[in-house]
Amino acid sequence: MKPWVRPSTPDDGPRIASLLAEVFSFGPDSAVVDPRLMRWKYWQEHDGWPGSRSYVLTRGDEVVAHGAIVPGTCACGVSRHRVVHLIDWAARPGVPGAGMMIMRYIQSMTDISLAIGGSEETLSILPLIGFKPHGAATHYVRVLRPARAMSAAKDLGRRALPRVVFTGLQASATARFRIGRGWTSRMVPRAEAGVEGLPLPKPAADLAVFERSPRFFEYVLDCPVVRMSLHAVERDGKVRGYFLLAVSNGRARLADCWMDSVDSADWKALIELAAREAGRDDEVGRLIALASDPIMSRSLMDCGFVPGRVDSVQVMTTGKAPGPHAPLRVQMLDNDFAWL
Repeated sequence: MKPWVRPSTPDDGPRIASLLAEVFSFGPDSAVVDPRLMRWKYWQEHDGWPGSRSYVLTRGDEVVAHGAIVPGTCACGVSRHRVVHLIDWAARPGVPGAGMMIMRYIQSMTDISLAIGGSEETLSILPLIGFKPHGAATHYVRVLRPARAMSAAKDLGRRALPRVVFTGLQASATARFRIGRGWTSRMVPRAEAGVEGLPLPKPAADLAVFERSPRFFEYVLDCPVVRMSLHAVERDGKVRGYFLLAVSNGRARLADCWMDSVDSADWKALIELAAREAGRDDEVGRLIALASDPIMSRSLMDCGFVPGRVDSVQVMTTGKAPGPHAPLRVQMLDNDFAWL
């Protein structure tokens, strides 16, 4: 029977979970195949994409390949491009080209495909199918509680763990920046996320950004497996920016943020407020952030964050659009880092 690609439905969930567990060796309790998470990331209504965001290649009743997307809109100058980041991409052996069939189907619906990092196998494939480098994204970490950081950072490995914790403590102790007077943050409840009026990312001559919307924040705050919280950043009572924290397993992630300023002192105030908020949770040992633009990178290091893994940022255009001509600012919400 000839395989064909179609949007998936919630009824496909168990077969998709089985495929992902088999290909990636996930255990039955892995959050990646949690039915609640699958429903949220594949089928819950999303402001940036109508209908299903998951696609399957089927042969009869069998799901032989799968790919899902994190959709977005890239603003570069006066241009706007539909962008997707492919996630949960898997194919069973024995069906040649199954993964590529999924990839091509998804690419036909977008202007630009985005890839941030990836496995060694994925990184070896991307240039062969047309992806080109478009910058890099660095992961940063700041230790908030040494004991909690040690217990929650076992994934780093025995050799890396002491170095990360020691270097993080040293950097935090020597960080020069302190929040100035008038800066505060407050949590924005989900019920108010759609009407808050937060300053949203805007492109500049030397920077392309991913757009955000109030409905997008409502969707993110519904994540069922990671505790997401949105916070408005104010100075003297005026909203100047926002940050979004994702907390799980003793770690907090600065999943997204924006400041309506090019002054590094303002960005550092935002980062310090985010660190202060993350530190209110006694279970959180470290705060992790992602930066692909100079002002964010400098501000993180000035606030005691230590650089770690560097992921390549790669894009592929479909011919419908030339792609961003400026460096691209990416955050954890632009792929699955925020909840992975």
